[in-house]
Amino acid sequence: MLIEDRAYSVPVSPDHQHANGEIDIAEIIGTEPTVYAAAHGPWISASPRPDPKWKLSDELQPGAAPSQDFHIYWISKETGTITIGMDDTAYATFTTEQLPDGGKWVQDLPFYLLLNLAVGGEWPGEVGPGALPAQTETSIRVMTW
Repeated sequence: MLIEDRAYSVPVSPDHQHANGEIDIAEIIGTEPTVYAAAHGPWISASPRPDPKWKLSDELQPGAAPSQDFHIYWISKETGTITIGMDDTAYATFTTEQLPDGGKWVQDLPFYLLLNLAVGGEWPGEVGPGALPAQTETSIRVMTW
C-alpha cells in the first residue's frame, strides 16, 4: 500500500527513493515458504542515515509455499497501529512505539492499494529458468468500519 497524497511522495535521493510511507502486506519470494510484511517511512530530519527510509518488518512461515493454495492476505489499520495477516493468522503488528529514533509515522494517512507480480531484482536475485511466464490470480475485497 502506498500513500495516496502526492505531497508525501517527494524524491530524497538520485535513485528515486521517496519520503513517503509504504506498507507491504505480503511479499513472497519464488517458492520460498515465507511471507514477509513491512512498513516503511521517512525520517523527520534530512540528516545522513544508513537508509533513505526506516523499515519495520516481520515474517510468517506457513509451512508449504503460499503459492500451493489460495490465501486471504489482510491488513487492519488503527491510529498508530498496523496489523497484517494471512488467513486466520495475524503475523505482523507495527506501532508508533517501534519506530527508530527520528522516524516519522505516516501510516495513518490515506493509502491506495497496489498489486503487482514482481520478477527478479535486488532482493530475490536473478530470474531462474522456468520462472516465466508467471501469473497471479487475485480477488479483492475492501472493508471499512
